[in-house]
Amino acid sequence: MPVLASAVDVNDIYYVLDDNAKTAAVSGCDYWAGSAKIPSTITYEGVTYTVTSVAANAFYQHNYVAAVQLPSTITSIGQYAFSGCKKLTSVNIPDAVKVIEKGTFYDSEILTSVSIGSNLKIIKEGAFHNCRSLRSINLPNTVTTIEKSAFRNTAITAFSFPPSVTTIEDYTFYGCDFESLTIPNTITSIGNSAFRGCYHLTSIDLGTSVKTIGDYAFQVCNKLQSVNIPASVTTIGTEVFKGCNELTSVVWGSSLTTIPKNTFEECTNLQSVTIPTSVTEIGYQAFYKCYGLETINIPNSVTKIESFAFESSGLTSLTLPNSVTSCNSSFESCSKLIQVTIPSSLTELDYTFRYCYKLKDVTVLATTPPSIMSSTFSTYDATLHVLPGCGEAYKAHYNWKKFTNIVEDAKIDTGILIPTLSEGENTYYDLQGRQVQNAKQGIYIVNGRKVVVK
Repeated sequence: MPVLASAVDVNDIYYVLDDNAKTAAVSGCDYWAGSAKIPSTITYEGVTYTVTSVAANAFYQHNYVAAVQLPSTITSIGQYAFSGCKKLTSVNIPDAVKVIEKGTFYDSEILTSVSIGSNLKIIKEGAFHNCRSLRSINLPNTVTTIEKSAFRNTAITAFSFPPSVTTIEDYTFYGCDFESLTIPNTITSIGNSAFRGCYHLTSIDLGTSVKTIGDYAFQVCNKLQSVNIPASVTTIGTEVFKGCNELTSVVWGSSLTTIPKNTFEECTNLQSVTIPTSVTEIGYQAFYKCYGLETINIPNSVTKIESFAFESSGLTSLTLPNSVTSCNSSFESCSKLIQVTIPSSLTELDYTFRYCYKLKDVTVLATTPPSIMSSTFSTYDATLHVLPGCGEAYKAHYNWKKFTNIVEDAKIDTGILIPTLSEGENTYYDLQGRQVQNAKQGIYIVNGRKVVVK
């Protein structure tokens, strides 16, 4: 506990005096004091001073003080004023205090009770960081700003957001003890790691106004079971739900265009993901080690699936939409994958299905064999299904010919609605149902049937 050289001792409490303003700032108390009741005024050498503040570091690492009672005359409390008070259990913040400064109660591990005044406006960075016994706190509606790490590694189980708070800053509730959480519609932004490591959190309602969710926001929330990302969310960071082991279902926001890298990495029990048609890209290792994910419906809006996006996931069957044009190494080590359909839009694959040893059926919808490597597949014992009239092209291809069983399967379902034409019409349509004037090499629809033009 630092005591300034200019401090005076009045009844075992130290003060720094301002002789001009006749005010006093609390700067500490004796080591042996179990509690400190600060008076509103003191008299020193016949002069009366009003006690208006608690100096920075006033009770820093005080090992004995258990309770502090502050008078209504206090208007400010300095940085780290009660930091590291190992026995401090309770303190009050008077009504005149508008700011709880940086680290004010940092590392006061058994602090359980804080009474907050009615005019507080700002809680600064790390104000209650590592107050590991603080389970609840009631804030007045006057609070407008809660800075990063304010309640990091506390035991808070419930929190009521003041209506003027619009942002949950980085690390604000990192490691807290929430079991359920409702984000009010006044909140528009959730910062990086805001709820990371909230190991008891089982459910969260993100409201309808959140626009931005930062990196790692809910990482390793081990008991989180389901997530519904609202349409209001337009930006989301990386690794947001990484390591959420109990997460089973996700509805992705309809305003999001990407599933960023590592979003669901090691969500080992994830079984259901609803991807809206707004999504055009699935990022690097987005579903890495999602062992419980056996099926997924990738919409026809997705054009790019990044490397290792589904590596070591539990997929058993896969149909890639005709919108996908890039899909390299995306499904490596999918050890349960049995069936895959590759669209005509994919003209090149590298290690896309390497180490997928259980593949039994591979269907390719391209008339011209896509470019592949010798290691695109790790097994060629699967049956390769191709469109009618295309078998010879695949049998002649340097790598595709390695498949031991190549079948021209006339019943391949492209998943595309075929236009119905009147008898005698010979109009050509592509597989998206668009009329074609000059049909070149490829697959077309004529008179309601698929035909191959060579």
